[in-house]
Amino acid sequence: MLHILLTIFGLIIALIFLTKGTKRTLKGLRIPGPTGIPVFGSLFSVNIENTHEKFSDFARIYGDICQVKLFNYNVVLLNSEVLIKATSAQIYKEYLNDRSETFYGEKVLFGSQSTAFYKNGYCTVHDNLRKGFAKAAYLFGPSFERNILDQIENDLAKKIEVCNGEEFEFTSKLQLSLTKMLAFALTGKIYNDDDNDLAVFREYTDMESYSPGEIRGFVDYYLERQRADMENGEEIFFTDERIICQILELSASVMLTTWGTIVNTFFLLVNFPIYQDMIFEQLDRIFGRKGDIKYSDKTKCPILEAVEMEVHRYLTGFPLLLPRKNSTHLEFEGYDLPKDSISLKPKIEILEVESQSYDILVFTETWLNMSVVSADLLLPNFQPPFRCDRMNRIGGGVAIYVREGIIASERVDLAITGLGALWFELIVNKRKIILGGIYRPPDSNNNHWLLLEQSIDQPVV
Repeated sequence: MLHILLTIFGLIIALIFLTKGTKRTLKGLRIPGPTGIPVFGSLFSVNIENTHEKFSDFARIYGDICQVKLFNYNVVLLNSEVLIKATSAQIYKEYLNDRSETFYGEKVLFGSQSTAFYKNGYCTVHDNLRKGFAKAAYLFGPSFERNILDQIENDLAKKIEVCNGEEFEFTSKLQLSLTKMLAFALTGKIYNDDDNDLAVFREYTDMESYSPGEIRGFVDYYLERQRADMENGEEIFFTDERIICQILELSASVMLTTWGTIVNTFFLLVNFPIYQDMIFEQLDRIFGRKGDIKYSDKTKCPILEAVEMEVHRYLTGFPLLLPRKNSTHLEFEGYDLPKDSISLKPKIEILEVESQSYDILVFTETWLNMSVVSADLLLPNFQPPFRCDRMNRIGGGVAIYVREGIIASERVDLAITGLGALWFELIVNKRKIILGGIYRPPDSNNNHWLLLEQSIDQPVV
């Protein structure tokens, strides 16, 4: 018995030295966080069921940034918008984009060849994977949205109506509807209910159904890119393995993430009917009983959007949201960030897809500076952005995107020193239109309001 206890004690001591590693020189303030227990850290107090609650508690206790030890993982929690935006700054971009190696990525995704699991997040390969998905989504985005609305109105809603108020198993009906939407996204074809899942998945992975020059869905887009590389004698980027990875990733996002989010949304509405009434009243008031609702209308429905954001915040199906890890020991906004710490970074591909419904995009609080080149900020089908970066201070800034084909030029003559304002001139139907974007800092004094008034008066005059 004694030798067993000594063996266990020896293993614990060895683990302590292994996880502690060599002593390093701090490059900034030590990130605060719970102490935990030796070797295991907070592993026994944080689990998949209480992650959101524990992380919220840590944010209240430790502030804008804190770190949590989970065995040999160092998880850095960014709890403020300021620090989350800072991760996308050019000085950190090279170091905060990598992924940790996972069994699923290595064994199922051909060595982590998908967009989400690609280990080197700051390289041409990852950039092309990300942009390829965004372009494929844009090519048939409108038809996909119409099909989703049709599925909801003429398929899912009618199946619920025929239940006539009786109890029914909702999740299976939702899952079948999402499967049909996924099949449409991949193949461009609408399937009937009598097509079982196996037939659907067999067809959209069948390369023989591809017809060169005809893009019906995501799969055809990737095959078209593959064919173009072959015909041009270039190295094939979207290999068969990478195409399969994109299919698996899209399937997982629809059948796991989307399905889980919608199911949890209905679970919330069933248990809190007051929110049902609030959402229904808002939709009825804005669109009426027969009005058409599009994805772009979400900004008109703040109550619905707020409810859905809360569901996303509390949904614990993937508590760490495929976080990034930093590839080196570095200083981050005054804090010491150990090598291989887990961190988060916003995704620009969401913006690339959502922006296609608009001709002009105006952004404030861009946090851009001279170290960030406009070539890294390009959006498909838009001209390079007009920029007014905030000088000598972190934060602020204005950026304006104008769709290609629209004649636009910046009006530098309207700029006012000390004010974050960006004006530009459009020519539409032979008429000149002046538009602008202005950033107002939260600590603005009376002088700022006078400059703002002067700036607005200039274009009018």
